[in-house]
Amino acid sequence: MKMWVCQGFLLLLFLPLAREQSVTAGASPEGAAGRSQSVASSPGRSDSLAWKLEEETREDPTRLKVLKYLSEHPELFQDGRVEVQRLFQQEALNVKLEPELQRCCMTDLEKGCSEEVASGWDLECLQDRLVDLTPDCRDVVGNLTELQSQDIRRNALLMRACDAVIQAQCHEVAENPIDAGDLMECLVQNKHHRVTSEKCAVGVTRFQLIQMGDFSFSYKFKTACEEDVLRLCPNMRKKVDVMICLGTAVRNAMMWYAVERQVSPRCRQQLRVEEVAMSEDIRLQPELHDFCRQDIYRLCQNVAFGNAQVIECLKENKRLLAWRCHQKVFRLQEAEMIVPELDYTLMRVCKNMIWRFCQETDGSNILQCLKQNKNSEWMDPKCKRMIINRQLTQNTDYRLNPVLRRACRADIPKFCQSILNQAAVDVELEGQVISCLKLKYADQHLSPDCEDQIRVILQESALDYRLDPQLQIHCSEERCRA
Repeated sequence: MKMWVCQGFLLLLFLPLAREQSVTAGASPEGAAGRSQSVASSPGRSDSLAWKLEEETREDPTRLKVLKYLSEHPELFQDGRVEVQRLFQQEALNVKLEPELQRCCMTDLEKGCSEEVASGWDLECLQDRLVDLTPDCRDVVGNLTELQSQDIRRNALLMRACDAVIQAQCHEVAENPIDAGDLMECLVQNKHHRVTSEKCAVGVTRFQLIQMGDFSFSYKFKTACEEDVLRLCPNMRKKVDVMICLGTAVRNAMMWYAVERQVSPRCRQQLRVEEVAMSEDIRLQPELHDFCRQDIYRLCQNVAFGNAQVIECLKENKRLLAWRCHQKVFRLQEAEMIVPELDYTLMRVCKNMIWRFCQETDGSNILQCLKQNKNSEWMDPKCKRMIINRQLTQNTDYRLNPVLRRACRADIPKFCQSILNQAAVDVELEGQVISCLKLKYADQHLSPDCEDQIRVILQESALDYRLDPQLQIHCSEERCRA
């Protein structure tokens, strides 16, 4: 059916072209030569099928749907794929109102975007108001957003704002005639590069926020994970919901070696890229941002959103957070401890030390590797402080220490069930379970794997009393020093 529809679209588009070629074939040699000379003399235009497609469809309001279908099904148009991409890019450079927007979105534009239309920000304004748009307009804006996610060069305003960083860091992917979301990914990765302007960084973040509304707005993520979404997360559309669903499946598989809900390797790889990008700004995690909005205003008012600074501020003030915000931060830390690559601040502060000590280490074991090397003479002091900070967090609750949790999965319910029965959901147990296991370690009742982990914790806390939360609770700092 789709093939038939596409062929119908193509017939409508190419019928004038076929008619023109028929006329040309019957024309005099002089006329044909004159036509060829005229086309050849047009600067920057080749006598190609795609160029004639552009000429014939310039004012055709259906062109967006046709070109979108062609770009998504290159097997139907192999010879002209690069030309179709070029046509899309040329369309993007014209910031005049898109015919389809004019036809389907005039009411929405008049209602909330009249000023933006005059300055060429009409599409951006509609994207920001996507959920409030009329159905027909929402479909058009959604289609345009999908096309931009596939090739961000179609967003002329963002391209102009990010020209410097594109030239410095992303020139190789920018020069590819066919983009598949790589340029946008490069811009996200270099959002805080020294040559990136504030206008570019704001524009990139803004597009990321738009992408959170629908997973189809992220071309690479959709392409890599569409089958996994249908299998594991059916009926989900919001990208953030899909990411939570897939991320939970991945972390459960890592934590408990589950196989029944495995995410495909290709999707898992792209999901990790998306999660790392999301961890950089709390606004890209809508649920966490909404639950913690008042705490952010109260405790982190002067902290910038980028580089995960607000997230780190909330972690540092966790004891002062409202209960619901505290729960969300706890869950975030639980996920970060299972997959340390999602801990943006740790990865940024310890970037060089990870390269020095943990190059061959699997991503899930990066924090473990850093802990083992924290006392090396080559360890960077800032990274060492960050490692200790994360150890302090882990020791507040066994659920934040995935290695311990896995090693002691049989011992904890066997010896410490009474503590678990009194525990609040997603709130730290302040080291009570770990203290319980320490007592059983002294009695030599633990399983070998659990015993090994408790031995390490005892050795660490002997060197730094801060790593024993129960000791801190029952003994003030002054008494301990005395």
